[in-house]
Formats: sequence, structure tokens, C-alpha cells
Amino acid sequence: MLKDRASKDDNGAVRKAAVQELARGWKDDPGTLPLLKDRASKDEDNDVRQAAVQELARTIPALAVAQRPRLEG
Repeated sequence: MLKDRASKDDNGAVRKAAVQELARGWKDDPGTLPLLKDRASKDEDNDVRQAAVQELARTIPALAVAQRPRLEG
């Protein structure tokens, strides 16, 4: 349901809040990163795009740190 709100709700503020909650509460879900990328590039509302970019900026460094032991080993 939250993924639907992030991409399909008519209200930009609702989409923005859903994007932020998905990124923070479901960051390990395999569907979250693609959804953030989609909202960052395709949402009609600038605030939603900006929120998605900000959440990607937080998420991607965390992913890089999580992968580092595998890369070094």
C-alpha cells in the first residue's frame, strides 16, 4: 500500500511522505531502491523528486558500506 501511495497518490505531499517512509523503514526491501530511482526521475512534483534524491543519497552510501567487506575479501 505504501508503494502505491509513493507512486500513484494524486497528492504530492502524500507521495513525498511515502517515499521518505519507504526509504527509512524498508531500506532493505528489494523494491525500495528501484522505486526511489523511479520517483527521483519521473515524479511530476519537484518536492517528491527532491525527497527521493535525498533518500537515495542516504541509501547508496549505506549500501556501499554494507558491500565493502565482500569487495575487500
